[in-house]
Amino acid sequence: MTIIEGIAGYNDRKYYFNCIFSSDAVDNWTDADAYELTLLDDYIFGLTLENWEYWRNWLNKFNKKLLFEIPHPAKYAEIRKILTVDEIFNDKDTEKDIIELTEKNYRNEIIINEYLKNSKPVYKARGTFFGKINGMDTKVEWENVIKI
Repeated sequence: MTIIEGIAGYNDRKYYFNCIFSSDAVDNWTDADAYELTLLDDYIFGLTLENWEYWRNWLNKFNKKLLFEIPHPAKYAEIRKILTVDEIFNDKDTEKDIIELTEKNYRNEIIINEYLKNSKPVYKARGTFFGKINGMDTKVEWENVIKI
């Protein structure tokens, strides 16, 4: 099973991992089990945890058919590039804490993406995922780890 991206530990440190895809299978690192690992500092890791909680909350609402309460992070990001927070929630009867949480998640994502854009991966590795594959109880075992 292939998981595209996420956050996981390796050697007691936290990393962002992303799957390495290529249409040219030139080397052993172009298959679905190969990942690059980028080290996260404590601040960025904290932001990822906040965003993870937002995602879990959204998923919980989705499963209970309560989507009107919290916008999907990707959908909100699309809209937010065009409109201000006030324009988005202007005529809606949305609680202030939901608006603040949604906007914080959006701003965290911008900071995280900028950090990742300016950071180089430190390792290549093969990942084997196990556990419940719902994004919440998944574990990963890193193998064939190579420092880049």
